[in-house]
Amino acid sequence: MTGVNKRLGLGLVAVLLALVVAGSWPGAARAEESRYFPETGQTVEGRFLRYWLANGGLPVFGYPIGPAQPQLDPETGRTYLTQWFERNRFEYHPELAGTRYEVLLGLLGKDLRREALLTDSSFQRAVPIQLTGVKSLYFMETGHNISSEFLDYWLKNGGLQRFGYPISENRDEIDPETGQAYSMQWFERARFEYHPENKPPFDVLLGLLGNQLKRPTSKIEYTRRLDKTQLYYPTGLAVDAQDNLYVTSTYDFSFKIHKYDSQGRLVLAFARPNKTEDGNLYRPGDLMVDSQGNIYVAELGLLYSTPTAVSILKFDAQGRFLKRWGGYGTGDGQFNQPVGLVSDAANNIYVLDQNNHSVQKFDSEGNFLLKWGSRGSGDGQFQQADGFAIDRQGYLYVADAEGPSNDGPKTPRIQKFDGQGKLLQKWGSGPGAIPLRFGYGSVSFYPSGLAVDAQDNLFILDGNNSRLLKFDRDGVLRSFMGQRGNANGEFNYTNDLVLDSQGNLYASDGAINGVPDLDRVQKFRQR
Repeated sequence: MTGVNKRLGLGLVAVLLALVVAGSWPGAARAEESRYFPETGQTVEGRFLRYWLANGGLPVFGYPIGPAQPQLDPETGRTYLTQWFERNRFEYHPELAGTRYEVLLGLLGKDLRREALLTDSSFQRAVPIQLTGVKSLYFMETGHNISSEFLDYWLKNGGLQRFGYPISENRDEIDPETGQAYSMQWFERARFEYHPENKPPFDVLLGLLGNQLKRPTSKIEYTRRLDKTQLYYPTGLAVDAQDNLYVTSTYDFSFKIHKYDSQGRLVLAFARPNKTEDGNLYRPGDLMVDSQGNIYVAELGLLYSTPTAVSILKFDAQGRFLKRWGGYGTGDGQFNQPVGLVSDAANNIYVLDQNNHSVQKFDSEGNFLLKWGSRGSGDGQFQQADGFAIDRQGYLYVADAEGPSNDGPKTPRIQKFDGQGKLLQKWGSGPGAIPLRFGYGSVSFYPSGLAVDAQDNLFILDGNNSRLLKFDRDGVLRSFMGQRGNANGEFNYTNDLVLDSQGNLYASDGAINGVPDLDRVQKFRQR
């Protein structure tokens, strides 16, 4: 396999281009070797079409989603001719012409899970499966097993040459294209999914990895706004499993939490139920909903006085108060401006504490588990962190704006952590960070809200410039919208951002001078 896995060198780029002109590459084929797909508006030709037909066609690779063209290989930094499909990427290797390896599949599994190879326990070397009655193969090269239905599929459909080695063990995982959980296993070139609802041979399907890497949504459009009369400086946003939206109003002195259905209709409003026993809810900030429907609210404390009322409050799905924990301070389980709340699949609660420059982790009953962070611009440190999000894999993202003072220029950055506080990746400035590349104008902005979708695209509310930004995982700006103003799709003083399961975005926007007409939550769709 050593010779097979070699990539096309940079020195052959000119050769590739010459082949395109001369008509001797996969896209310059006879008419009978060309097929147009109206479903995606793309054409497959020559060797790529022959490979597609001979190795499973539509069920295996899906439709083409782009033209054949030279592209840089992220694995080796070399360039070769490629064409993208819904489930994979074809690579043309003229140095292997005449062999069965002249068309190879891209290493999409590795491209998508490079971080997991270092940090996820399912991707670390395992021991051979030794269970009676279980058919399995163990690969010393990567330290992983293939067994049962996945092994049958691997052996019958090309094995090592088509899929590469396994890079993870079999486990349950959410498909980011559909939001459904399946038994999955990752390989160098593919992801296997087990669908017991299908009859063989369609009980094992390949993941839509090409879509995940090459078809990001590229336009954000205003949809509607919530009734402005119900909100007074809306701050925190959250969605539940049914895409109901929850909103806090920081300066609404009835201290209500509003709940809306996916059509924007108000279905519930509740405040603290027992003021005499447990005090008032002072300035509710961010909030979140766990998998059981419980609602957690960050209490910011009294304004213009010592913020003694700084807590996390827990309510049930009907708005009944359950418990609170915290208090003002710098110790474990204490807070000073808790501006962000998220939870993971195990219902652990993470709190972004802006003025203590830290993230704290609790179980669902408020028991302190751990914390990390300090003031600064180094790895794992925070200056003015104000955006907080978690993805479907349980990785945490913190948006921060560095600067010499509140009035000085800001250098935004985003840090990604696992649930134990280990830094995994960063975007923005500094050594090892992926640059945030705008392609226009200034990169100076203040991140007041943050969301992450299933393809690891980053959505940022830019408070400095009253706009909504979308970056891909490589830090490239994919879409932006908005400006300062009162019209639909414009912003005044942005606060929070959240995604629902359909990819719709909600942004909370407050009036700087307390003008009720400007307090609103706007909904945006992507296409």
